[in-house]
Amino acid sequence: MAQFQSQTKAVDSLDTAALPIGPAVLLLSDRSEQARLGRAAPPTYQLLTADDLSQALALWRTGTVTWVLLDLSWPGGSGLDFLTTLGAGGGQRPLPVTVLVDPGQERTALEAMKRGAADYQFKPELTPERLWASLSLESSRLAQPLPPLPNALEQARQHCQNLAEAKLKKSETHLRLAQRIGNLGSWEFELATEQVTWSDQVYRIFGLPLGKPPDNFEAIQNYIHPDDRDRHRQIVEAAVAHHQPYDAEFCIVCADGSLGYIQAKGEPMVNAAGQITHLIGTVLDIGDRKRREAQRQQAEAQLQSLSFRLRLALESANIGTWERSVSTGEVIWDQCLVDLYGFGKLDRSATYADWQAKVYADDLDRVEASHQALLDHDIPYDIEFRIWRGDGSLGWIRSSAVVRRDAQGQALSVIGINYDITERKRAAVELQHLSERLSLALKSGGFGSWEFDLSSGAISWDQQLIRLYGLAHLQQPITYSEWQSRVHQDDLPVVEAAIRAAIDTNAPYDTAFRIWRGGGELRWIKSNGLVRHDAQGRPTSMIGINYDITERKRAEQQILRTTAQLEASNRELEAFAYSVSHDLRAPLRAIDGFSRALIEDYGDQFGDEGRDYFNRIRHNVSRMGQLIDDLLRLSQVSRSTMAYAPVDLSTLVQEQIDDLTAADPDRVVTVAITPGITVSADPTLMRVAIANLVQNAWKFTAHHPTAALEFGVAMKQGEPIYYLRDDGAGFDMTYANKLFGAFQRLHSTDEFPGTGIGLATVQRAIHRHGGRVWAEAVVEQGATFYFTLPSAQPALEVQL
Repeated sequence: MAQFQSQTKAVDSLDTAALPIGPAVLLLSDRSEQARLGRAAPPTYQLLTADDLSQALALWRTGTVTWVLLDLSWPGGSGLDFLTTLGAGGGQRPLPVTVLVDPGQERTALEAMKRGAADYQFKPELTPERLWASLSLESSRLAQPLPPLPNALEQARQHCQNLAEAKLKKSETHLRLAQRIGNLGSWEFELATEQVTWSDQVYRIFGLPLGKPPDNFEAIQNYIHPDDRDRHRQIVEAAVAHHQPYDAEFCIVCADGSLGYIQAKGEPMVNAAGQITHLIGTVLDIGDRKRREAQRQQAEAQLQSLSFRLRLALESANIGTWERSVSTGEVIWDQCLVDLYGFGKLDRSATYADWQAKVYADDLDRVEASHQALLDHDIPYDIEFRIWRGDGSLGWIRSSAVVRRDAQGQALSVIGINYDITERKRAAVELQHLSERLSLALKSGGFGSWEFDLSSGAISWDQQLIRLYGLAHLQQPITYSEWQSRVHQDDLPVVEAAIRAAIDTNAPYDTAFRIWRGGGELRWIKSNGLVRHDAQGRPTSMIGINYDITERKRAEQQILRTTAQLEASNRELEAFAYSVSHDLRAPLRAIDGFSRALIEDYGDQFGDEGRDYFNRIRHNVSRMGQLIDDLLRLSQVSRSTMAYAPVDLSTLVQEQIDDLTAADPDRVVTVAITPGITVSADPTLMRVAIANLVQNAWKFTAHHPTAALEFGVAMKQGEPIYYLRDDGAGFDMTYANKLFGAFQRLHSTDEFPGTGIGLATVQRAIHRHGGRVWAEAVVEQGATFYFTLPSAQPALEVQL
């Protein structure tokens, strides 16, 4: 047992000689509480303790205990049982017992009062000084023997007074307890002195220590929230001015700075003269109610927001809702489903039978069976079926539903949603068709597909790719190392570098490499692929295709060999052409020179016929020289390397016209040139082609006294067609196929001079550009030469 100063005695037995003679207080509590309360005990008091209920009762029965402090949480036994035992003895009521409780034990304190306890105190609010001051008053009144009464009447009066005081004290205690339980405090305000009186609960509501109320009305105002102070003042002043009670709610600022809410009621008290002397009233803590109301309002706002978002989501997704009553069969449809099923055309609410008529006949039994399974066994209802939509078309519906049941599990209604999945179904069918077409295309083109999982390293090949690599005999899945072993070792570093570049930089994966096919055959493979990424942009896998390009590679090698051979042949032909030109020009110059010398030296010895022969020789020598020049020019057109640039054809035509006009100023020729006709072509070749075409037109209009030339462009089926038209000699279209052949002439040299190489040169220049050239004519009515040029530069220029 703990010792409380020198006055505290621990009773371990019933030795009455050891019991105190002066006022004794029995403290039934735990040791920490004993130590706290025992520190301020007056020297005249003896503080007794007990370990259990039996010791406490033994001390009580000695008759020496003046007062009992009973902690209802006493670990030594039940405090309520202790009170019941004391009250059963039929002694004084109330019992000299003060009950100590914690906040929240108000109902237990009330039960202790019913069993005879004189008072209760809250342990957190009970100071040792306050305890012993109150005990001094109580114990002195109950422990002092009463003076003898002169007669029985005085004894009866005193007894009645004691009973009244006891009843009043008990009523006050019950009132204090009721205020505590109901969180309701009372107050009184004296107008003359502004004195404020508060009950204990008002202090608790404002978070203030007990015993010191505000000094005046202005001090009370300080505890009202600034937003409510003016309203509080106006209400109180109106109650005083008009003698009217008030009932209002205010926000308050508690002593610790936290906010609270009170319902304050006040009523004026009027004296015999009709003057207000006091205001009395109550303060009810409604903080919990306000918080619940705020929570309710927040929950309602959240529910309203959730309802709005749900409705918006349903409308955005074109999802309709329905509910069918199990007992009546009545169905409630929202507007979305009314529009979807076309129920708006009815002059009444749509029924279940109306909905059945909308379901595709082949699907109805399956849908209703699923609906019944949901009702009977709660089997999830989530089904797709076909319906006749409001516009008469056949569509697809996705339907989900749940059952709403009562407390006994009986089905009340079925609530569900419908949404149109027609487009999704069509897309799925189209995707299936696309997949089938793609599979067919891959199979037809010999393409094999693959997928490479970057995290696990797993590789997935289709059967076409397995056959392509000749690995059909393998039973296990293809691995990355197996694929590496099939790639030619000279090509493997390049291929893996391309894969790494595609993964790291998203570079296009497009490469060709050699593989050793099953059986040791070396084949060429073309591989294309792309990298997949997750939502964070991280690469996850690669997918792609492989296909065999061995034959194409062989063809390319053959082309390279042929090209090399052609280049060699061209070089030989060029050397031969220059050699022939040099070798032919030497004797021609000799023939021409000696012929001219014979005429100059011996011309007087020849007759007219002889001189004519020499002139013919010299003319044919000149023509032979022109043929050699034209052949060399044609050879250069065929062999030259092309360089594309913008070329103004209109300017080239005008330049040729200017040169011809300067050389033959007596010609009367009308020229019409459409300005600004520009193409992308090789400037040198186009200059050669335009020069030959213009010179050809100038030559074949020479026998007419006047001539007309026109250059322009016309569109035919979206393609520009360039033309040069003249009104000269023309030609017979029967021989048009010979027009662009080398040395092919449709007129004699006597009629029109020339070598027959010019139009062949034009055709070779146009063909080098990838274009076409042709002509239309009527004898003695002129000719029109047409040509086309592709709008885009060819990807590869091969010199032939």
